[in-house]
Amino acid sequence: MKIEGVEGLEIKERIGEGSFGVVYKAKWHGDFVAVKQLKADVAWGYPNALEDFQRECEFLRVLKHPNIVEMYDAIFPEQSLPLLITELMWCDLRAYYKNSKTKPKVPLRETIKIMLDVSEGLKFLHVRDDPIVHRDINSHNILLDSKLRAKIADLGQAKEFPGLGAFATPVPGATVYMAPETFPSGCTLQAYRSVDYGAEIDIFSFGVVLLELILGHLPTPKPFCVPYTKGGDLVPEHTRRQKELGEMGTLHPLRDTVLQCLENDPRRRPNITQVITDLRKNYGSENCIKLKIALLGSSGVGKSLLIKRYVDMDVPFEFVRSTIGVDQQFVPVEIGNQLVVLWIVDPAGQERFDSIAPALFRGSHGAFLVYDVSEPLSFNALPKYMEFIESYCGENVKTMLIGNKIDLRRRVEFESAQSYADKNEMEHLEVSAKTLDNVDEMFERLARKILDSLNENDVHILEETLHRQQSRIHLADHSGDHKNTARGCKC
Repeated sequence: MKIEGVEGLEIKERIGEGSFGVVYKAKWHGDFVAVKQLKADVAWGYPNALEDFQRECEFLRVLKHPNIVEMYDAIFPEQSLPLLITELMWCDLRAYYKNSKTKPKVPLRETIKIMLDVSEGLKFLHVRDDPIVHRDINSHNILLDSKLRAKIADLGQAKEFPGLGAFATPVPGATVYMAPETFPSGCTLQAYRSVDYGAEIDIFSFGVVLLELILGHLPTPKPFCVPYTKGGDLVPEHTRRQKELGEMGTLHPLRDTVLQCLENDPRRRPNITQVITDLRKNYGSENCIKLKIALLGSSGVGKSLLIKRYVDMDVPFEFVRSTIGVDQQFVPVEIGNQLVVLWIVDPAGQERFDSIAPALFRGSHGAFLVYDVSEPLSFNALPKYMEFIESYCGENVKTMLIGNKIDLRRRVEFESAQSYADKNEMEHLEVSAKTLDNVDEMFERLARKILDSLNENDVHILEETLHRQQSRIHLADHSGDHKNTARGCKC
């Protein structure tokens, strides 16, 4: 599709839409670009629409920064609606986490990396002689390239604020991201009078996006549209968003950053430089809770597949092969969206690890004892693996009996397995790595059981000496070549 009066521009497909404009993928003089066109009904029905569009073009023309979407040109055809041509990005942040099939939707390290990019873009806007306030930071207006570099887009609501603040239009962006000071006091959105605010509203919106990315779903504050009760009383944001804050959990490493950004009083929020400092402290941080888990059972019962299918449900089960040697995997689990990493040690059914068993399992918080419901020999072998748990994992270890492959013909009766579990005072759960039945519950139930048994101060954060054990251990055959039996650290 070509636009009359615009040379060298060919519209390919529609890729997005906002309240004021439609975004297309296009070719412009041979290169792929993004083209934003003002909506016709908005252009004629909203008196400030064209002015906002022109302001966005003017800002982007002069604002050159790696974390601000780059503008190529702005075109105002005589016979068509205005066009803004920018670099073509991969997707917006909301689409990215919505399409993610991992758990959590966005890993902690990735979350921090993305939000550091956003904060650098905001710093560029805020730390100026006349600060520019974006006024509409949300997950639709943060775009990602194919390498997950984040850039701030849609500066249609952006405004220069000389000094510390100014009176301006209330609730300039999406309401669930807006700071309480942008709402007219005690009033509904129909009471459109100017309100006093500054760059702190971007910090608030940043905190909402950060919380949204941690949770992997859209914000749902209560009350939803305005931070006031029907009687006109202001609802503190920590109360208004208590459900989401509860989902995040009290021990999440970014909790303090989120809470500070969501302060009702803008003077208590950090500035963008302080936010960057806090994020960098947590980048690659080891502050999340880590629980060491022994994964025991005969070869072929599907231990490795259970892990890999939990982390990524799209992994084809037929491509997962039995592990050779001893493997160690790090499995993220969210308990009430509290970040927990299970450090799972899998000896891959090997029978000759007596000499290294103490080092492998020492300090374990929990253990999975896995058998195959279609293979009685794997069930009969359980006492041998139970001995390893009792000897090396410690008396307080939480053990869970897992019957895998319930998608196959049963040859181990549920009652027999339950009796064994009761005798050894452990929970019993049947699962299928192939169909994913109960796989989520398997990991989450053990993690919750361990956490419930500990006081917050007693949670054992794995020490540096344990991290040095995060290498892959190969059990070489004594008659074979012993070269290259140790690998480097995988952490």
